[in-house]
Amino acid sequence: MGEQDEEDSVLILQAISSSMRLRVLELLEDGGLRYNDLMRKLGLDQKTDAGKFSFHIKKLMRAELIELNQAEKKYQLTKLGDSILRHVHEIKGEIIEEEKFPKVRTSKLKMEPFDRRRIAESLTREAKMEEDEAEDIALEVQDKILRLKVKYLTAPLIRELVIATVMERGMEKYRHKLTRLGMPVFDVGNIANQYNADSPLIRAGREVFLQYVLLEMLPKSLADIHLSGQMEFNFLSEWALRPEQIVHIPEVDLEWCNALPNPPIRLKMEDGIPIPSSLDYVVMAVSKETCAGQTLLQAPETQKLEDLPNKIRFSLAFGTKLNISIRGDEKNIDGLEKMFVALSERGRIAPLDNLRISIIADKLSRDALRRVIEVASSTSAFGAAVSIARKKADLMSYDHMLVNELTADTMDYHGLTILGSVRVDLPTILMDSKKKESIFFDKLKGLITRAKDAFHIRLDYLTTRVNNGTLPVFSSVHEGRRYIRDKQMIAVVQLDGIYAAAMALTGDSEPYSKSMLGIIEKMANSVRAAVQRESDESIVITANLTYNGLHPPKGQILPPDVSNLESWLRREAELQTMLTGSGLVVFDVDGSEMGAIRPEEAFDKGIDIVTLYSQRQMCSICGAIVPKNAPVCPYCGSRVFVSRDETLENF
Repeated sequence: MGEQDEEDSVLILQAISSSMRLRVLELLEDGGLRYNDLMRKLGLDQKTDAGKFSFHIKKLMRAELIELNQAEKKYQLTKLGDSILRHVHEIKGEIIEEEKFPKVRTSKLKMEPFDRRRIAESLTREAKMEEDEAEDIALEVQDKILRLKVKYLTAPLIRELVIATVMERGMEKYRHKLTRLGMPVFDVGNIANQYNADSPLIRAGREVFLQYVLLEMLPKSLADIHLSGQMEFNFLSEWALRPEQIVHIPEVDLEWCNALPNPPIRLKMEDGIPIPSSLDYVVMAVSKETCAGQTLLQAPETQKLEDLPNKIRFSLAFGTKLNISIRGDEKNIDGLEKMFVALSERGRIAPLDNLRISIIADKLSRDALRRVIEVASSTSAFGAAVSIARKKADLMSYDHMLVNELTADTMDYHGLTILGSVRVDLPTILMDSKKKESIFFDKLKGLITRAKDAFHIRLDYLTTRVNNGTLPVFSSVHEGRRYIRDKQMIAVVQLDGIYAAAMALTGDSEPYSKSMLGIIEKMANSVRAAVQRESDESIVITANLTYNGLHPPKGQILPPDVSNLESWLRREAELQTMLTGSGLVVFDVDGSEMGAIRPEEAFDKGIDIVTLYSQRQMCSICGAIVPKNAPVCPYCGSRVFVSRDETLENF
């Protein structure tokens, strides 16, 4: 700062050091005033106080804070004077607010002075509100805080007052932009004090993202559809984050490894096949970027199936949701058998409850099929689900969806993504339609159109995250293409409660009667036509019968009558094929149906897919893997069983 600048600063500070001179500046803030008018407003006597007042005016003029308009004979603020006065107001305001307002406990866990300007800044930044409107609301919130005489302030309380003020003014369009996402203190306390499989932090985070999707990501009309129960968006809290499933191929993964983020071990080659840690790393990395599972598409001609369990041992140990899809061939039966034996050995260490194995067995002979089912039943006894399909397909996904002829080259399936799924509740739609068939079908078609809208919103969010690199694996690039496919993503519309809706429409309780089959076929055809109409180049929408995990779906036609199982299988195969193109039956390896009919015989009755499964847990004393519902270990008598996390030390 130069000498002249210092002198000017001293003059300005001296000029504003008097309360009288500050008062003059404030009076001139609204416009120019004559000499006598200034004295009158200050309450000064023109005879006795004229000399003193003249001294103050000269001080202000010397500091160039005011000037005389010769034409009007009025004193007025200079630009410098106006600027200095604004700074004075800010300083006085901070002093007043410091005295009147308590400190604010911010969301960053700091104590800071209250500042209404931050309210205005948040309104313009978050809600894109005009500055004048934002400042007006900030002033009103400040007045409310003063009237309420709040003992201490928190950021959430201030936000609640802002939202209340916005609502009082009828400005509802800003409400969702300003809503603070979170949970009530009572609910957080309940989560913290209850045992649950998920971490309390994970549960709380899931609740926050659920609110975000409903308030910000989805339009209100779609959010209302979900909340009404007509159509449920599966894994809703994940819709803004990641897709449901992805298909990838080990051979392609090996080529991609150097493009993936931060591989823990430098990759080596063993006869063109990645060492076990390579595939394990990819599987576990991909699991973080999907919310419902992944499918490892095996090419038997290049992969030794018997080596696979060792290559994914850590993925199995950590309970990664993994489906292994294999195209069965007479040449690889020995490899399949050895693979199942090795997986069973892994199952003796920890339950395989998140592992699914899908065998496309359309080319297997009956003898080969029998061998596969026999060894697969043993692996299922340790918790894995094994699905065997006699229908031609290129692969089977984690949720038992057959995919065929989507691409000419099997290797092009790498990165195929199942974007998401919705569950359409047919009985709820029927009730909302007042059980009128025409209205029911119109609503059903309309919901599928809205499902398409929701899928495209999810695709937009996924594309943004991939482009930003927030999904590192899916964002990685090798030889000019991304890991995740950016076209022909699959979206699934699941139909729930078909039997209940058909029974209500026909008044017929016989599951396989002509009237029941007729209305079910009409529903299937209507949905099939609707999803085909709504599909496009970016998203292929498919319809599927609801299938909950490894258990028969809620509202499925009827459980089999063991005394007449063959007849039931034929009729069930016909019905399911009508609905989805494939007949599926589930065999619990601990259940009575295994003794009533062999799985391979179900194929003779028209069933296309047989799934073998069981539920298992580990004894904490002897380490035996026993049925999930066993109250006592049959080997040592213990009543204490351990979770998956407690078994990881065995690996």
